[in-house]
Amino acid sequence: MSLFDKFKRHPVDNEIKKTTELAGDRHDIHVFTVRQKRIKHVMLIGGVILLGVSVLLIFGFYYFKKPPVVVYKPKPAEEEQYQRKERTSQAILDFKRAQARTENQTLDDVKKDVEKKENKAIEIEEKSDDKNIINLDKEEKDDRHNEKALTPTERRRQGEVLLSAKEITARNQKENTTSSEKTNTIDNEDFLKGAKYQDGQVGFVRHRPFLLSAGTTMPCVLKTKIITSYPSIVLCQLTKNVYSDDGKNILIRAGALLQGEQTRVLKKGVARVFVNWATVKDGNVRVHIDALGADGLGASGLPAWIDNHFWERFGGAMLLSFVDDALAAAASNISKENTSLSIDNTRSATKSMAELALENSIGIPPTAYVNQGEMLSVIVPRNIDFSPVYKNQ
Repeated sequence: MSLFDKFKRHPVDNEIKKTTELAGDRHDIHVFTVRQKRIKHVMLIGGVILLGVSVLLIFGFYYFKKPPVVVYKPKPAEEEQYQRKERTSQAILDFKRAQARTENQTLDDVKKDVEKKENKAIEIEEKSDDKNIINLDKEEKDDRHNEKALTPTERRRQGEVLLSAKEITARNQKENTTSSEKTNTIDNEDFLKGAKYQDGQVGFVRHRPFLLSAGTTMPCVLKTKIITSYPSIVLCQLTKNVYSDDGKNILIRAGALLQGEQTRVLKKGVARVFVNWATVKDGNVRVHIDALGADGLGASGLPAWIDNHFWERFGGAMLLSFVDDALAAAASNISKENTSLSIDNTRSATKSMAELALENSIGIPPTAYVNQGEMLSVIVPRNIDFSPVYKNQ
């Protein structure tokens, strides 16, 4: 046993100490790594927040930033066009001012002429008043009231005092006529006053077994097609027998032929064709009816398909307007390129052509078409007596 044996350690003790030291070191390393992770998380969150704030600042700066004012220098062609517009507008203003001056001058001239005529009329009336005045004697001349004699102008200002008999009668006649005119206008404007009608008459209907009464409806089928471009003759064939007023005798047999006329040109906004049925031919019997054509329900006129000629009326003007738009686009491109080429005359010509084309084609009337085979009805407007034809047979 040596001197230093007591300082020697047991191998087991050394191992225990080493293990404890390693465990302590592990705990320190674990704590250090946790702290590093926390620091990294905090730094990451701070970086994200800083990035978001910077993005918001950049966005707000660009959003609220005022756009820069760009000073655009006009091109020579644009300056010339602007000067032309200014000259034309100034010329229009000058023309309007000159027109207003001429109108004011004409009004002043008319007023002066009217004043001259009024003065002449007053002078003539004063002269007539001087002639119609009853001259008093010097002794009787306003000595009763110690007043001066009035001149004609003063009498005129005070009112018409001394008048001739002719003027008095004429004035009375005028007052009577004006009063009568006033009463007539009051009567005409009295809308609450009921209208007066004549008394009706009562009589017996004669020859009922041979009478075609007014209001009888005759159904028929159209045999000819109707086109309203030109006047035409219309034919219709009766489909049912037409009986007398008492319902006992057949006056017109089924199959009789009705002849009418279509003479009116169709107007804009009208969707029916007017047909006037003139005669009915049933064998040897010919009846002159002059009846009105109606549809199957009795409405006036025949239902038709209408061709409004839209493209014929507006197609040319629309095409020329497109050409004008194309020329306007070409003119704008030419002005941007600073070329000396000008197409203003062409644009004005196409515009005037479009206006002229629209003016000439806008009045094209619509065309109505009624096909054959349509069911129609003819309404008899008056009583027709068949006794001269059927009574002796």
